[in-house]
Amino acid sequence: MINLATSYSQSKNYAEAEHLLRRSLEIMIKQKGSDDQSVSFPMLQLAVTLYHLKQDEEAEKLALDALRIREKTFGEDSLPVGEALDCLVSIQTRVGKDESELLVLLRRILDIQEKEFGYESEEVLVTLKKIVSFLDKLGRSDEMLPLQRRLSLLRKKYKQMIYH
Repeated sequence: MINLATSYSQSKNYAEAEHLLRRSLEIMIKQKGSDDQSVSFPMLQLAVTLYHLKQDEEAEKLALDALRIREKTFGEDSLPVGEALDCLVSIQTRVGKDESELLVLLRRILDIQEKEFGYESEEVLVTLKKIVSFLDKLGRSDEMLPLQRRLSLLRKKYKQMIYH
């Protein structure tokens, strides 16, 4: 059921994906309990789907629940936690959460990605872009400039990889 829901999500059929994910989550919670780590995966997928359907309040609640489960199960600086944080930042950005609070979450994501993927990974590049954007909005150019330089170097690296 989750695989089919993923297919629906990838083809942007979010209403069908939502239905299947809700059903899957309901079944998993009955079987495993609401705090089991396996529940956090369809829970986060449902949060992403609801985000696409602009149901931000419920999406945020599910993302926070998934984050709590993952922190407890995998540790606060694990890749599954970084994934949940990234989802949460997207949702909370759209609902207008304080940008300085979101910046703290983005820096946490960056730390996780640097540890797991290395300092020059594509994942790090994407998160650096987000951090630079937030710093720009907050008018914190003193913090932004070194990250912009790093971002520029990473972009050049990936551009060269594409052309070679």
